[in-house]
Amino acid sequence: MHKNKFILAIFLFVATLFTQNISAQNLPDLVINQITTDNKNRLAISVKNVGSGNLPNSVWTNKNPKSPSITFTVNGRNWGGRAIWSFDSKQNLKKPGGRVLYLTNYTLKGDVKVTATVDRFNQVRESNERNNSLTRTVKFLKRNSAQKPTFSSRGTYLNTASSFDNRKINTMNTMQQHVQWVSETNISDVKKGLERSGFILLGDVISAAGFKGTRLRAYVATKGNDVVVVFRGTGAGKGKGGQTAANAIVTDANVLMKTPSFFYRSSRLTKDQKDSLVHKGFDIAYGKMRSQIIRAVINQRGKNIYAFGHSLGGALATLFALDIAINHKSRFRSITHIVSGSPRVGNLKFAQTFGRKVPNNLRIVLNGDPIPTIPRRAGVRAKKKYVHVGRLIVLNLSGIMVEPKNIKTFTNWVKFPIYHDNKNYQESVAWLLISTKQMPGLVSSKGGTQLIIDSANAERN
Repeated sequence: MHKNKFILAIFLFVATLFTQNISAQNLPDLVINQITTDNKNRLAISVKNVGSGNLPNSVWTNKNPKSPSITFTVNGRNWGGRAIWSFDSKQNLKKPGGRVLYLTNYTLKGDVKVTATVDRFNQVRESNERNNSLTRTVKFLKRNSAQKPTFSSRGTYLNTASSFDNRKINTMNTMQQHVQWVSETNISDVKKGLERSGFILLGDVISAAGFKGTRLRAYVATKGNDVVVVFRGTGAGKGKGGQTAANAIVTDANVLMKTPSFFYRSSRLTKDQKDSLVHKGFDIAYGKMRSQIIRAVINQRGKNIYAFGHSLGGALATLFALDIAINHKSRFRSITHIVSGSPRVGNLKFAQTFGRKVPNNLRIVLNGDPIPTIPRRAGVRAKKKYVHVGRLIVLNLSGIMVEPKNIKTFTNWVKFPIYHDNKNYQESVAWLLISTKQMPGLVSSKGGTQLIIDSANAERN
């Protein structure tokens, strides 16, 4: 009898552990995964659901003093906090993997030690109740000329790393400086900028007629083992030139799709690649400069190629990168593609071909910029749908990385001059760079790379 009772007790104990384990596998788990600041030194706290279950609806419906919230202390003193429902109205935290940023009203005046806690009163049943707090020393971002990257220090750092980490962010900063140089009003200023940073211009600055009276421009410059090819954008914030060119992008004459003009019989294309189609207007624009660009880069054998561009220039840089990858890849050590504010360039087959041929790619978008939301289809009634290429990082004006679920994919022209201005792109990337230098653990290779993949998928869906 005693033996049977003992066996029964063991059985019940194991069954309880098994049940608890199964239950835990379906529970949410809230953690503080980042403590940082925006460019105004306001404290920002990121929380993530790392569990395998959804948060209950009560998090958003039960609005009382003990509702699940984020609270924080500064240098050991309680400061405040907010309920999750008040800053996560879209319920981004509800599903596994969901993240949300809580921008506090606390402004740093110096370095501080911050402890942030989520669900302090354990209102939510979680798979792990012991990982709700995080303590970090947050650095005060000094807003002065010594703190920000200076004109002479920009445009020089280049790295071929594909993962999204500090190396990639530094290269993004360089890309933005080259965009500024190619956008200078006077060509003499373009050359001065390159000379100051030790770049040698290959040939001359390339120019051709663009959309609606605009001028296309690009240059090819080299330094050491690196070759930078950068294309100027349509512009924004300076008159109506950028808006006029943006309107031209979606007109019927330009928005029709065609096979890229650099797809030759000798390119040895697969069937999927042969089905790749691109924006007719972009292909024509690239064709006007292609021969001069290829002539400038073709003899730079064994070097690293960097394809940069903003806005329309981003679309042209995308075509150039694929052109090199398909027709001249064996000549070069690597191809790195980074563009900002770029419109969609081609169809799904083109996007898939680009991803396979140019895997080291990245698009930068300021959240709210309308240009990356166009074009959508090749004609009002056409079935041909435009799809963005590659991986994506979305930033706000303060340089804070935007979570995939908060990416704006609708077209809103009201703030076009602000969110598409290449100087605001440059400023945002500069602030991201400063943040990563003062907080080296802010972006990891694994986590950062997954973020740019998730962001691209969220935008496409």
